[in-house]
Amino acid sequence: MDFLVARDANSEVVACLGLHRDTNELAEIYGVAVLPKFQGQGIGTMLIHECKRRAVAADVSLLWLATVKPEYFSRHSFRPTSRWDLPASVHGRKLRLTFQQPALRWVPALLGRYTFMTCDLGKREVFFDA
Repeated sequence: MDFLVARDANSEVVACLGLHRDTNELAEIYGVAVLPKFQGQGIGTMLIHECKRRAVAADVSLLWLATVKPEYFSRHSFRPTSRWDLPASVHGRKLRLTFQQPALRWVPALLGRYTFMTCDLGKREVFFDA
């Protein structure tokens, strides 16, 4: 659906975020990354806000993600959920992507300590991050 980047004054990419639409109402945020020397400056927050804006404009009502940093995303209105609450089509897509990786990455990808989180875009408060 979208891949967002933030650039510095020299047009160098300093942060990125991916957004993948799973269904008409559901999309995944993936690949959120900010270079270490640019962290803490609100760049990730800016990308998440823009991602939410684009998702709402595309009539997506629910965002989801899997993260090892749930405390960061909870500040952006994401709440923990069970991976099993996601549609079977999401699980199928993620399994296909996992098995396209080198075999040594399969177990960490499948059994990693990820927290699954969702953000309901139908609620107005998602745009007022703490």
